[in-house]
Amino acid sequence: MDDLRLHELLEKDLEGRLADGERDELLGALRASAQARECYWDVVEQHVLIGAVLSENRGFDLARLEEGTSAAVAAEPMPAKANSRAGRRWIVTTGLAIVIAASCLLIALPWGERSDGPASLATVGVVAGDIEVSNQAGKSIAAVPGTKLFEGDVLRVGDEESRVEVAFADGTQITVPSGSTLRFVPADSKDGKHIHLENGAVRVQVIGKPKDDPFVVTTEHAKITGLATRFRVYREEKGSRLELEEGQAHLESRAGANAIDVAEGSFVVATSDAAPMVPQRLAETHCRLRHTFPRAGDAVAFSPDSSRFVTSHFGRAGLKARSTLDGAVIGSAPGVKHRMHGMAFTTDDAIAAIASDGTAILWKIDEPQTIQTRLRDKDLRQAAISDNGRWIAQGTGRGEVSIWEINAEACGISHRHSLPIKPSRVAVSNVGPHVAISSWGGEIQAFDLTNGREVSKLKLTRTPTPLALSADNRYVAAYSNGDGLVLFDQLDGSRKTLWAVQGGRVAHLAFTNDGQMLLAGMDDGMVRGWSTNDGQSLLVLETGCRHVNRVTMSADQTLLATVGEDDCVKIWEFKAP
Repeated sequence: MDDLRLHELLEKDLEGRLADGERDELLGALRASAQARECYWDVVEQHVLIGAVLSENRGFDLARLEEGTSAAVAAEPMPAKANSRAGRRWIVTTGLAIVIAASCLLIALPWGERSDGPASLATVGVVAGDIEVSNQAGKSIAAVPGTKLFEGDVLRVGDEESRVEVAFADGTQITVPSGSTLRFVPADSKDGKHIHLENGAVRVQVIGKPKDDPFVVTTEHAKITGLATRFRVYREEKGSRLELEEGQAHLESRAGANAIDVAEGSFVVATSDAAPMVPQRLAETHCRLRHTFPRAGDAVAFSPDSSRFVTSHFGRAGLKARSTLDGAVIGSAPGVKHRMHGMAFTTDDAIAAIASDGTAILWKIDEPQTIQTRLRDKDLRQAAISDNGRWIAQGTGRGEVSIWEINAEACGISHRHSLPIKPSRVAVSNVGPHVAISSWGGEIQAFDLTNGREVSKLKLTRTPTPLALSADNRYVAAYSNGDGLVLFDQLDGSRKTLWAVQGGRVAHLAFTNDGQMLLAGMDDGMVRGWSTNDGQSLLVLETGCRHVNRVTMSADQTLLATVGEDDCVKIWEFKAP
C-alpha cells in the first residue's frame, strides 16, 4: 500500500468514515508493515494536537471499537477560554481518548506480529505492576501476558512491587524485578542474541543450552555467558554482581581485568576499573519450605517456644493462630481494617500489635475477641513494637514520637515518654526501652528513655526506608537507596555496609532475638541474612515471591516466616550454617 492511500485510510478512521472493507484493508497494512504502524502513531499524535488547537477534535467510542467498528462520536466543544481549568481538562481528556483508542487498536495488531521483520525472541508471561516495552523506533506499550519481544526492544519494570517473567523459545526464562531496565540486543551484535542489563537486576534460568548457543547477559562492567545454569545479575553504578546458584557461567570483565569461570554457589563483582575479579562463596541456604498460606496476613509473629505463629490480615482473615507443626488453626479473632506496623508475643503469651491507624491490639489466643485501644486518632506516620511485645513506639506527622508500655496481664496500655522529633521511621528495643528514630534528612538518633539521653547519632545521605534496632540495643540497621544497607554498632561506634547493590533494594529489616543476625526482605523476592559480628553473609533465600514485605525468625532460630505479595505467608525450616 502506498503512503497516500495509507494516510487516506488513517484520516477516515480517525474521523469515523471508514467503511468495513476499508477497515480490513487498513488492518492488513498495519499487520504487514512496521512503517505503516509508525505512520499510524504519527497521524494520531498530529490529530490530537491539531484538534486541541482548532477545537475540532473527535473521540472514539471505545465500546464500538471493541465490537469491530470505528464509529465516532462528536466530542463536546471546547470551552471558550482555552486557558481555563475546564479547557485544559477538555484537551487532556479528549486527547487521551484518541491515544487510548489508538493503543487498543495497536495492542490487537502489530506488536506481536511483525511479519515484515525477524521472528520474536521471547514472550512475556506473568506480569505484575507497571511493565513497559519500547521498540527501536521509540514506540512504547504496556506489556501484557503474550506480548512478543524482538531484537532491539527495551523492557522497563516500574517500582512498587512490579515484576515480569519472560520466556524464550528455547525454554530459557528470565525474571525482572522492580526498578530494572534491560535491552534485547540486535542480532548484529558480536555476542549474538542476548540481553543487556541497563539498570536493576535480572534472574536467569537456562535450560540445557548447547555450547554453541549460550545465553548472554551483559552490563557496562561485564559479560556473563551461561550454560544450563541459574544465576542472578545485579547492576549498579560502580560494578555488576553475578550470583551463580547452579550450573556453569563464564564472566569477562569489560575493563579488561580478567575472565574467569565462576563456580556454582559463588558470587563475583566486576567493577569499572581493572581490578582482578575474585570469586567468593555465597552463603549456603539451609531453608526448606514447610507451609504456604495465600492471602493469610500482612504481619506474622512466632511464639517464644516456636510451637505457634500468629498472622494478622487487614481483610476478612483477621487474626489467626496456627500450629507450626501442621499449620492447623488453633485460634482466631477479628482484626482491624488496617495493616499492622508490628506484631509480637508478650511474656504473658498474648499477642500485642500496632495497626497503621494508631490502634493497639491485645489478644489472648484462647479468647474470641481482641482488646483494642486507639492511641492516636490521626497523623500516624510510623510505629513499631518491641520483640517482647512490651513497648510501642509511635511517630506522628505533628512532630512527636510517643512510647507506650503494654501490660498484657492487666490488659492495659500506658503512655511513658514523648520525644519532639518528626520521624520517617521508628524502632524500639526490648530493654529500657531504647528507641531509634530516623528523620527525613537521613539522620538517625538513638535514645535511652530510662534517662532521656541520646545514645548515638548516625548520618546517611538519604532518608532511610526500613529501620531496625536489635533487642539488646547494640545494633541499628538502616537502608537507603543512596547508602545501601548500613549496620551501626553502638557499642564501639563502628559502621559496616552489608549490601551496597542498588539493583536489589531492601524492603524490610529484622534482627534475630539474640542480635547475632540481621535479616532483610528484598524487593526482588530474596531474603538475605548477615552476621552482625563480622558482616559475613549467612543466608541467601529465594522465596518465589516477587517482593518480600516482611521477614521474621523464631526465637530458637529454627523457623523463618516471610510475607510476600498478596499477603502470602510462608513458613520455612531454617538451619544455621
